[in-house]
Amino acid sequence: MLLIIGFGIGMVAVNVGLGDDDARSQAKQFANLSAMVADEAVINQQPWGIDIFRTNDAPANNGSNDEVFAYRWLQRVYWTPSEESNEQPRWLWLPVAPKEIEAELFFSSQLTLRLEMESIELEIGQKVPVEKKPENQKIEIKPDIYFWGNGEITPFKVQFYSRNNEQLLHTVSGDLLGRIALDLADDE
Repeated sequence: MLLIIGFGIGMVAVNVGLGDDDARSQAKQFANLSAMVADEAVINQQPWGIDIFRTNDAPANNGSNDEVFAYRWLQRVYWTPSEESNEQPRWLWLPVAPKEIEAELFFSSQLTLRLEMESIELEIGQKVPVEKKPENQKIEIKPDIYFWGNGEITPFKVQFYSRNNEQLLHTVSGDLLGRIALDLADDE
């Protein structure tokens, strides 16, 4: 059931103009998909994570160079190199999309995001590109938010602001016990 809801929400398109309904639907999508991935981690006893980043390569940019915020799903996997490689086996976080969900999801260019962990605002960095071969990955990809198989998640707060006037629109938060909440600005 949760996967069906997540799939439906995952189909929400990113619009160039941002109305209140667009910001609300994008915040709801992020909250619902995060809850779905948290459940997936528990069901399969496999750690998952969310990498939140800034990028200029959003499909909805239509050739413009506007920077947008986006996120992708990461899964913790044990990587074993080929026999001819000098690399050692190790745990890696690799981008993997849950079933029926896009690998990367982009927020509207009219939104600005802020990420807080333990009441400290963290800088949302540029997207780390993924190399085809893990041994060529010079910059390690790490989640901003971790979802563990025991149901715990990294306590977080993602705030959605209007880019134009820096007005707080919505907040998605998660606590250590795996509860994810969506606070809508107009208390809906």
